[in-house]
Formats: sequence, C-alpha cells, structure tokens
Amino acid sequence: MGLQTITLGEVPSLPTIERFKGNEQFEDIVAIPTRKIKSAYVHWVKEFGQFIYCMGEGKNYDCICCKDNGNPQLRVVIPLLQYTPFGAGAVKTGNYGSPLTVKFLSMTRKDYMDKIVGMDETSKDISQRDIVIRTKTKSSPQGSFQELTFQAIEGEAMWRDGGEMEAEAMELLRSYVSLIEMSVATSMDEARYNEKKKLTLAGGDTPEVGAIADRRAAQEPSRIRSSAAASTRALPPAVDDEFNEMVAESSGRATKALPPARRQETVVDAEFEPVTKTPPVRRPVRQAAPPAEVEGYDELPEGKAEQEALPPKREVARRAPAPAASASPSSGGGMTDVDKLFG
Repeated sequence: MGLQTITLGEVPSLPTIERFKGNEQFEDIVAIPTRKIKSAYVHWVKEFGQFIYCMGEGKNYDCICCKDNGNPQLRVVIPLLQYTPFGAGAVKTGNYGSPLTVKFLSMTRKDYMDKIVGMDETSKDISQRDIVIRTKTKSSPQGSFQELTFQAIEGEAMWRDGGEMEAEAMELLRSYVSLIEMSVATSMDEARYNEKKKLTLAGGDTPEVGAIADRRAAQEPSRIRSSAAASTRALPPAVDDEFNEMVAESSGRATKALPPARRQETVVDAEFEPVTKTPPVRRPVRQAAPPAEVEGYDELPEGKAEQEALPPKREVARRAPAPAASASPSSGGGMTDVDKLFG
C-alpha cells in the first residue's frame, strides 16, 4: 500500500467494514450475497471499550479473557450489500440500485434463527433475493435499542445483473473478505491482553498513546555529564511586579507586566546532566458502555439512529420479477463466484 496522499485536516484511519445500523426514516434495502456466513465468540471488554475474540474460541472458559469478562457471546456475522434508494417508496417502485455499500450484520444466535433462517426457509434461498429491513427504536431498562424486521422481495436480487452492478458488488465483497475479521473484533493473545490492560489501568487516554509516550520519554536525548558528581542547573528568577513598576517610573510609560514564571522541576540523574521537565497532566480514561443484547440487534446506539437524507429521486425502469428458482448469472455448477470467494 505504501504512502497515501491525504488532505491537510483529514484524519487517516484503518479501513474497516461498517456495522449495519437501521434508519427509521426509510426502509433499508439490502441483499445477503452468499450462504457462506461467519460466527465468532467475542467479549465486550469495558476497560478497552471494544470487542475482542475469545482466546478459548468457545471450547473452554479457562482463558484470561473469560476469567475477567465472563463467558463469551456467540455472534453470527452476515455480509450485506446495501442499495441506494432513490425517492420515497423505493421498495414498491423498484427505484433503487447503485452505488452499493458493503456492511456486516451482527446478530445473536436467537435472532439469527428467528429472523434470518426462518425467512430463508420461507423464501427458498434468501441469498438470491433482495431484502427490505424496517427499523423501530424502542426503549428498555438498559436504554434505547433498534428492533429490525426483515422481508424478502420477490424476484432475483438486483445486483445480480451480470453487468456493472455485479462487478461493483464483487469488488466490494473482495474488500469485505479481507477486512471483516478485524472489523468485528480484535484478536489478542494473553501477553497482549495483559499489556493492554496494564496500560489502560495506568491512566493513559488509550494504550496506544501511553505506549508512544513511554517510548518517547525513554528516548529523550540528554548530554553525558563530564563529572560524576551530581549538579543542578539554577532556574532564572521570575520577573515580579516591583521590577515592572520601577521600569515604568524610570521610562515614564506603562509597561505590561510579565507573567510569573511557570513552576518547573529539575531532574538530576547520577549519569546524565539534569533535564528540566514540566510535570505531565494525566487525564482519566473514558470507558465506553457495552452494547446490550436485544432483540433484532445487539448494539445500543446513543439516542436514535442517525437520520440520513435520501438522494434525489431518479427515474429507473423497474425490473420484472425473476422466477423463484432463477440462478445467478455468475453461478457455475451450482456454486456462485461469491460462494467461492467466501470459501
């Protein structure tokens, strides 16, 4: 990848796959492009403010992450291709399509069985259909949460057109396959887990910031002393208000008072010359609240879902519904190119 050009003011970040969040303002239209989906055992670590993969992989609970955070949660991770709707009533008119975005849906085992598997059995292979997702924000003792309902749309999925939209989808799905593992949670071994816990509890803003600060302090240059005896370098006296008043009287004009000197301390080392440092100010760590397991969606958003404006309506011809057993243009020998991509 190498160096990337960014605009001054732009904040660089690692590429990740976005987690799907529904929107109450309109119906989300998506497709599940493959029957090859993933599952994982994860922990929400409050001190880290993030999910990590269970070191025991659900086979045992003797690992340190289970001892610290309890038994892991099973999550089913489903890839979604999300369409762009054009105007209101996009589901009824078929007025949706490219550009596409790729996201992942994280579900509990119960929600997966009730909502996805049940729909798949009714619709005869949900990976060949488009799906409409409707969202309602509800309240619980733990806070607000999203309840998602799913409904298959008759006919073949629009992205399976054998043309530009399918090529766009395949490019997005290749990205998904390479990034999904780091997007869902963070992999750690016991040594890294303990190091991060130690740094976080030490009071740094983030473990990364704390580690960088420690390395910089250790590498701070200082000149080797010529004498073995310790010595201290005297700080200049602060200029006080009396001095300013004398200068003002002698010059016949007002003189702006200089600020008092900042308090500093001199560090004396047996091998190095003294280095004057200002005591660091350490800020407390902010801890994120864990998402609660709720029906249809397992993350508690802050307030309601973000309200996104719909793009302007454009006129497109509605595709005729394809037969229920229609195969994808990219299928070969009963296994689609997407299924091969997902392994």
